[in-house]
Amino acid sequence: QQQKVWSIERFIAQHRAALVANDAARAAELRALIRASGIAPSAGSIFPIATALRSGAQCVVIDALAPPAPRMQACGANSAQWWCDARGAFHHTIQVDQCLTARGANELISLADCDTDANSQRWQSIAINASARVRYEPDSFSGQQTLDNFGASPGIYGIHGGPNQQWDDVARDPFPLLAKLSASSIRLLRDLGF
Repeated sequence: QQQKVWSIERFIAQHRAALVANDAARAAELRALIRASGIAPSAGSIFPIATALRSGAQCVVIDALAPPAPRMQACGANSAQWWCDARGAFHHTIQVDQCLTARGANELISLADCDTDANSQRWQSIAINASARVRYEPDSFSGQQTLDNFGASPGIYGIHGGPNQQWDDVARDPFPLLAKLSASSIRLLRDLGF
């Protein structure tokens, strides 16, 4: 799989200027390369269906600040949409190259460039009893800290099992491509409408 990802990254690097300029022939070549790889869907968008990252009646949204910061807001029709790649990283649908990142114990989470090697961006979905709810533990604090709805902003906190640590499960993308690509390549593919 990694060889196929490197092949796609090489193509993007060699033809980035043409792709950014919306060269239809190069985009078609890239689409064919991705489809033939077997590490992305064979039809339709390569991006998975996104859903709200929800704890009770609150959803994680992104403030339009510089840098953008995750915060909690009442869920509604305009709630932010997220998707989870095969390694467990949460991507916002607008800023697909940014991933939710655990900064430290008992701290607010942030958005950072997606890094395929960052344990702080890999979230494990842990089932809670027989419910459809889960808790999300960052690999960097596995078994000790979990995603917590602090009220105004999401963070990570010691596991206690309360309702503010229970989340609707966001399905993971079964295809490895987006989990292994660089942040800049993910952004380019989104911009190209892949």
